[in-house]
Amino acid sequence: MAIREYTQNIITRWFELLDKRSINLAGRLELLIKLVKEIRHHMATQQDVDTLSQRMSDIEQSTTKLGSAVKTSGEDVAALKKEIADLNARSNVDLSPLIARAENISAGLNSLGDQLLSVAGPNAGSDPGDNPPSTPAGGSTSTSGTTESTGSTGGQPVG
Repeated sequence: MAIREYTQNIITRWFELLDKRSINLAGRLELLIKLVKEIRHHMATQQDVDTLSQRMSDIEQSTTKLGSAVKTSGEDVAALKKEIADLNARSNVDLSPLIARAENISAGLNSLGDQLLSVAGPNAGSDPGDNPPSTPAGGSTSTSGTTESTGSTGGQPVG
């Protein structure tokens, strides 16, 4: 039941009781005080709104900081992937596990960045997807043989 309807029902009942004249003045005042307390209890105050607004601002600020950290991490991974590709071009050592890990981290960061942007909107900073993952040398993005956790979501939705 909406607060307005609830309040109207209480007021209507109060006036019905007063119309019966079976309640003395003290009883009427007591009912009026209860009515006011009940209405106040069910109404949001400006302080409630301000508190929620402040909490929302804190969350947006945290999301913005997290978005900036994700963007920086994305840039770091992009630089690392370039170094791996350069090393792979000069070496006959199999770097596919490193390439796969870098791709996995990059995909996780891109997914996290997209989720942050969908929650915080433009306040979360630039989309870490601005640096799309490049195709690794050898074209492999398999993560087989990788046992170390990257801490990323692997592109899966969080929560």
